[in-house]
Parts: sequence; C-alpha cells; structure tokens
Amino acid sequence: MGFRRLTIRPWQDVRVLGAILIIVAMALVFPPLVFAGGLVLSALLGQTLKDEAEATHEGSVFIELNR
Repeated sequence: MGFRRLTIRPWQDVRVLGAILIIVAMALVFPPLVFAGGLVLSALLGQTLKDEAEATHEGSVFIELNR
C-alpha cells in the first residue's frame, strides 16, 4: 500500500477561495452593519419616543426640567 498523490484541480481552488471570501465577509462586514443598524434604529426610536412624550405631556413642569 502506498500513498496516492493528491491532485488539485483549478475548479477546486476557486471553491476554496469562495469559501474563504464568504468567511472573511461574515467576520469583517456583517458585525459593523449590525452595529450601524442598531445605532440608526435606536436613534429613530429615541427621537420618536421623545417627541411623543413631549406632545402627550405638553405643559408639564417635568418637560421644562428636561431641557
């Protein structure tokens, strides 16, 4: 019994390169996108809730204290 020499075909290299690119994209691109999305969502939610609270409690002394 001897060892068989592995032959790598060009199309196999492309598959490996594609998998490596997908892993790099998942590790480097997606986390900042998730953080940026959370940043935008929290800013919109905060502004909306602040405006709603000011409209609902207009004339309250507590609104004036927050400014």
